[in-house]
Amino acid sequence: MDMKLRAGIGTAMLLLGGLVSVPALSAQQVSCPIQKPSMDPAAVAFRQGDFSKAFELYFLDSRNHPSDLQAIAGQIRSLLQEGQISEASQLAESSLEANPGSADLLTATGEIRLRQGRLTEAAEAYQTSLKLDPCLARTRYDWYQLLWIESMRASGYEQLQTAYRLDPNDPDIHLSWIERLPLSERIQQIDDYLEKTAHIPADQQ
Repeated sequence: MDMKLRAGIGTAMLLLGGLVSVPALSAQQVSCPIQKPSMDPAAVAFRQGDFSKAFELYFLDSRNHPSDLQAIAGQIRSLLQEGQISEASQLAESSLEANPGSADLLTATGEIRLRQGRLTEAAEAYQTSLKLDPCLARTRYDWYQLLWIESMRASGYEQLQTAYRLDPNDPDIHLSWIERLPLSERIQQIDDYLEKTAHIPADQQ
């Protein structure tokens, strides 16, 4: 794999008393195409915060296209957003067992482990995912969250910057990016974000 495409995650992090070593390349060394927002109805529903509808649509997608692992990852994330952590975990485990080389499923599984407080397992899932596909913006965003929790702010911010470059239209990534801006820039960016999301119902924003 091209060195530019390897995961830049910092040098090491301390999780639950154990040292987890990771590759050390900066975000600037990652060369990936910018991800365009999917216009698939399930992805649109998820971006708009209608997670119940998103799950139903992702379920139909995966039933019609069993090899569509992104649709399965979408189901997992929708369940997670609905607070159905046990169901999301069961689906992730069975799907990942059948498809251990899926970066999308590894990242979704890491999100569940992070929600469960199983940080070492989350870190392992993200690291493996980034080795398989260092261009997944969502994985870099999730890695940012974990690094931030562990007070590795510089490394975490680097991952957030990379995630935003890769997918500036992801609502979670966009909002987190705004939160880390200087106050003088943050206000204008918040106004722009609210204008872009004005069509989304308030309870789904």
